Amino acid sequence: MASQGKIQPGLLGRINEWRVLRAIQRHGSLSRAELARATDITAPTASKAVETLLRDGWLVEEDDADVRRGRPAKKLRLPAEGVQVLGVVVDRPQCRLVVAGLDGTLREETRFTTPDTYEALLSTALAWARAKLAVPGMRTDGLCVALPGLLDYTEQRGLLSPNVHLTDGQAPAQDLQSALGIPCVLIHEIHALCLAERHCESAQSLEDFALMDLSTGVGFTAVLRGHPFTGHRGLAGELGHITVNPTGRLCGCGNRGCLETEVSDLSLQAAMSAASLDEAVARYNAGETAAIDPRLDYLAIGIAAALHLFNPPTLFLHSRFLSECPTLLPKLREHLVIRTLRPVWEDCTIALAQGNKSQGVITGIIEHLTNALLPASLQELHRLDPGLTH
Repeated sequence: MASQGKIQPGLLGRINEWRVLRAIQRHGSLSRAELARATDITAPTASKAVETLLRDGWLVEEDDADVRRGRPAKKLRLPAEGVQVLGVVVDRPQCRLVVAGLDGTLREETRFTTPDTYEALLSTALAWARAKLAVPGMRTDGLCVALPGLLDYTEQRGLLSPNVHLTDGQAPAQDLQSALGIPCVLIHEIHALCLAERHCESAQSLEDFALMDLSTGVGFTAVLRGHPFTGHRGLAGELGHITVNPTGRLCGCGNRGCLETEVSDLSLQAAMSAASLDEAVARYNAGETAAIDPRLDYLAIGIAAALHLFNPPTLFLHSRFLSECPTLLPKLREHLVIRTLRPVWEDCTIALAQGNKSQGVITGIIEHLTNALLPASLQELHRLDPGLTH
């Protein structure tokens, strides 16, 4: 047995493999020399880690297509072919089933109407996943489920979802893993969006930021030093259930006038009595603004509370209404100037989110599989649930 305090060679090897994978996930294709520089480990040590990852199918090595003369350089990249990861985004009114390569590139996305029962949801996801596992010559490494509402990360279980009650008390990732025999993990949908924004889009260089999801309900998280603030059991960030209109509509949580009953995309659609979000957006852009504009003050109250509590340098807003109605964000800013303390407001950039939950759920399973290379003692420092470490 190794003496206490010494790092065992096998442990150090796994750490180096993890560092190599993280470097390529962050920077894209790299030569072996570039990889050694990016990881700050010696070339022989990096090469040894690379050989293991090549053997295990984590990496592929090929000629650099950008080299125009001289001897072609070899580049290492994550495999896009022959291996896949799966994602299930539970939402309302539709759920999504997503397939991607280990490089995170989405291959396909299937949508289906959210069923009425958990059994129907699980049956649909299982039938789809089994069909993907049966594809000849294709290796499936894992699956991630993104869920709305309150999640207990310790138990990997949904506790309460005001908008998708069929998942209350359920552990879909555990149920899928038992049936499929592949690693499955559960993450909150807001953390899936943070992963998408951090790894795929405009938050790539940010250690601190916040994100508010205004799609089905209203979710929020503040990312601090690369990790979302999750609270005691992972239940922090339910900004959608602060009361902004005491005489407002009944919320799925049982309260009245919650923020999400006033300003989520679905609530704005309902306020316009529109048959679809597409119709609501089109009508707003055509000048039918009376049902929506007064609600922007409710949204400003919610955002101001978040900014005052966490003082993020950047707040990303995920909303089709805000993204597709160009006049809405400037109007919202006018309310925020009034509702937010000036030093806090002037120090924060408000931007529209570019990522989506499909990207996030795929990044989630890739994060989980990558961090699984580490020993348990180090996984706690870089855990998916819901770590966003590079």
